[in-house]
Amino acid sequence: MKCGLAPGEFALKKIELLKNVYQAIDWAALYKTAPGIGRNEVDSLFREMREALMRTTESTVLPRESSENRPAAESAVLYCDGASRGNPGPASIGFVIESPDGIELAARGERIEETTNNVAEYTALLKGLREAIRMGVRNIEILTDSQLMARQLNGRYKVKSIALKPLFQETTELLGRFDHWTLRHIERQSNTKADQLASSCFKSKKQKKP
Repeated sequence: MKCGLAPGEFALKKIELLKNVYQAIDWAALYKTAPGIGRNEVDSLFREMREALMRTTESTVLPRESSENRPAAESAVLYCDGASRGNPGPASIGFVIESPDGIELAARGERIEETTNNVAEYTALLKGLREAIRMGVRNIEILTDSQLMARQLNGRYKVKSIALKPLFQETTELLGRFDHWTLRHIERQSNTKADQLASSCFKSKKQKKP
């Protein structure tokens, strides 16, 4: 288990910067200076840039040793959880990937930058999806105790939060890499492994204090 920001995670700063640039766009000014450009063209451009960054950073963000010597799994179950102390405040994530018969294939707990509960939930899911893709998973069942995230990704709720929109889009893009996926909301008591991984990172930091 790894707590704290891994060196490779700093590669994601470029992607975060790209998201910030997108969010800062003055659409009225853009349409005025480039009347022939529409929102779809801009979204497509940013999507291409983000995918290019993902390709160049993925091997760094997801260290090769994280999935070496693990059995390949055509189908898997992903439990994910994110938490923030303060909302926003210190945050952490946890995810567990299991085979359909319950054998643990991967597990990770990690501190992330200060953020909100909802951003942490999406971050946990994104990291779990990337690991599942590395492992060669083609069919995935996702279980989360975040009702908001589940309803947004299943199309029941619209994503209104500016902070969540790019995370939502990135998540849907990763989901599109699977042959089949489902996402279901579960109660927190049914998500104990991922919850404990996320919570343990808070505990680890407290124990390090003199």
